Amino acid sequence: MKYLNLVVGILALINVVYTFFSESETSTFFGMEISIWLYRLIWLILAALCFYGYYTRKVADQK
Repeated sequence: MKYLNLVVGILALINVVYTFFSESETSTFFGMEISIWLYRLIWLILAALCFYGYYTRKVADQK
């Protein structure tokens, strides 16, 4: 389960990087059209939370 956070975080970062190669100004998020920058911010926050969760579990397992 610890590695699920790591995998989701990596996929979220890949999604953010992929948006820089598309020419879209908006993106669909849960059925709503939002700004591409807001979309990137949401995915970056998700990635950060996943990496933080992985890190805290890794530290807790080492103790």
